[in-house]
Amino acid sequence: MTEPLQVGQFAIVDGEPVDRGPNAGVFRGKGPADDRAELFLLAEGTTPAGEAFAGHVISDLGQVFAGLDMSLTGSLGRLFQEAERNVGDWNRKSIAQHRVALGLSAFGRRGEQAVIAQAGPTAAFLLHDGRMTSFCADGEHGSALGSAPVQPQLTRIPFGEGDRLLLLSSSAVIELDDELIEGILALPEEQVLPNLYRRLQQMRQATVLLVTTFIVLAIYSRVVRRWSM
Repeated sequence: MTEPLQVGQFAIVDGEPVDRGPNAGVFRGKGPADDRAELFLLAEGTTPAGEAFAGHVISDLGQVFAGLDMSLTGSLGRLFQEAERNVGDWNRKSIAQHRVALGLSAFGRRGEQAVIAQAGPTAAFLLHDGRMTSFCADGEHGSALGSAPVQPQLTRIPFGEGDRLLLLSSSAVIELDDELIEGILALPEEQVLPNLYRRLQQMRQATVLLVTTFIVLAIYSRVVRRWSM
């Protein structure tokens, strides 16, 4: 039986730390427990209007995912189509200054399969066997959803015991660098999110989602405010 993955997260919304921000989501798919797909999402707007709209897209994609009965890659592709439709519908009804564009990162796992899907501004970091690999949408996949038709960039990855995957607002990466992120991801698990928070707490908007196979991370979302004391 495949054990469910664990997640820790925090966000900074209008300069205030919160346990769970609106721009990230964790969802479970249909099916028996040993073959149930898991989905982890992070969206970010490229404009103030887009940032406000990102949470709506996350909520909608969670509802869509709950009803899908497809392969993992098929489900991820369907979700990005839904996100593009959602953004397109809003923009067609909106005046120019209210139109939105988004970057979207997704991590899906089903059984032994694990896939990162990205479009637009995105940032993901995998620590596997003690080594970190960074992922971002590039080329034709790098345009924000809502600015041009975009197909997600799909990357199959290994993900097993001891591995860690970080989804991070791309704006937060400016405050860090790959070497620093790798060092933080390699810390004892209870230190990872507090270290990231201390380095990002001055930001006005940021979302951080950390996926792991270890249960200890389940407590993180309840203690984020203690880190700033």
